[in-house]
Amino acid sequence: MDYSTHLLIIAMEEAGEFIQACSKVYRHNGGDHEIKCLSEEVGDVQALINLLTEKGLIDLNVANDKRIKREHKLRGATIDLPNLPLPYPRGDNNESRENCG
Repeated sequence: MDYSTHLLIIAMEEAGEFIQACSKVYRHNGGDHEIKCLSEEVGDVQALINLLTEKGLIDLNVANDKRIKREHKLRGATIDLPNLPLPYPRGDNNESRENCG
């Protein structure tokens, strides 16, 4: 396996861990531990973005243009969602919360 393929696979794994960390922040009402774990996952994703950029697999000019458009769109969005029941209770589950990974 070449280095670029290896980086892409690791990036996919890190993106999945980032998604899981986002979910845990939501489920645990943004507890300190969950926020720390989410922050660590962001660092992992940022590292992979940097490495993929060094390999020429990401164009940061394109990424930055997209980032600016997305931020503008999300900052201007006001969404009123119905108060729907959650698929599971927030904050009270028995998952081990000691480690971030």
